[in-house]
Amino acid sequence: MSDVGRATLDGLSSLPGSLYVHDNGALASLTGLGGLSSVGGMLYLNNNPALTGLSGLEGVSSVGGDVYVENNDLLTSLSGLTSVGGDLSVYFNPKLTSLQGLSGLVTVAEGLGVLSNDSLVSVDGLDSLTSVGADLSLQENYVLTSLEGLASLSEVGMRVTLMSNTALTSLAGLNRLSSVGEDLYISDHPALTDLADLAGLRDVGESLSVSGCATLTDLVGLEGLTSVGDGVTVYENNALTSLSGLEGLPVILGDLTVSGNPQLASLGALVGLTSVGGSLEISSSPSLTSLAGLEGVKSVKGDLIVWSDAGLTSLAGLDGLTAVGGDVMIRDNEALTSFVGLERLASVGDDLEIRDNDALCEDAVDALIAQLTTFTGAVVNSKNTGTCPSS
Repeated sequence: MSDVGRATLDGLSSLPGSLYVHDNGALASLTGLGGLSSVGGMLYLNNNPALTGLSGLEGVSSVGGDVYVENNDLLTSLSGLTSVGGDLSVYFNPKLTSLQGLSGLVTVAEGLGVLSNDSLVSVDGLDSLTSVGADLSLQENYVLTSLEGLASLSEVGMRVTLMSNTALTSLAGLNRLSSVGEDLYISDHPALTDLADLAGLRDVGESLSVSGCATLTDLVGLEGLTSVGDGVTVYENNALTSLSGLEGLPVILGDLTVSGNPQLASLGALVGLTSVGGSLEISSSPSLTSLAGLEGVKSVKGDLIVWSDAGLTSLAGLDGLTAVGGDVMIRDNEALTSFVGLERLASVGDDLEIRDNDALCEDAVDALIAQLTTFTGAVVNSKNTGTCPSS
């Protein structure tokens, strides 16, 4: 069958249940559904290799459940919807170049996912979309160069995941986004040069993560962010030289992890930070020569981890730290010669592991333990092979 038969479906205006159109090898058109205006349940269009467009569904303004448009090899356009009561998923449509046809869509009640559409260069067509109730996920659209079709979007109820859209150079289109209810993940975008278009963002309900963005040099664009409900991770961004953009964060309620950023030379943008509710990890950042910027941090409720930072000679910058609730792990810092910066540390809740610091004298570890007024954990003081003044 090359199209949906008019004889049986032309008079259909409303479907209280779901509409499934799938695994039809010869189906090229949906024109027989031209009278349909609403679907009460799910709309499922999957694996129709000859289907080139959704003409015939222009009148469908409302779908009460989820909409899945997946694995339609020749599909080049979408059309019609103004309301989706569940998820909208557009996956694995290799000829789809944009989302034109969805310009009437104002809200998606649950999640919006756009994944692995090999020819998708823009999300144009979502211009009227103002909110997504659950997750927004744009992943593995390898020729996607523009998010400007999301210019009206102001709120995402749960998670935003931007991952492996390898041609994307900016986040233009997200300028109005002010609130993310849960997590914001920006990962594996080798061409992304800045986050400037996130300047309207004020609140991330749970975690913020920026990783694998090889040409990103700073986090400018996040300076309006005043609240992160859980942790912040900045990981494996090869060109990142500073954390500029994080100046507005006074408290991080979860973990702060800064790891694997080989060009990172300064933590100065964290100067307003006073407390870390989880663990604080600074690791695998060989260009850091000090921890300046962390002077305001008085307590870390989880672990303190300083690991494999080849340029650190001391811990200057942690001068305000008085208490660590978990472990203190300081290891594999080949240039570290002293614990300058930890003079005020009085309490460690769990274990102390200080090892494999080639220039550190083991006597310095003993002196650190002696200054603690609260400490009952185990101690590992091993392979700190620096020359001691008394030797």
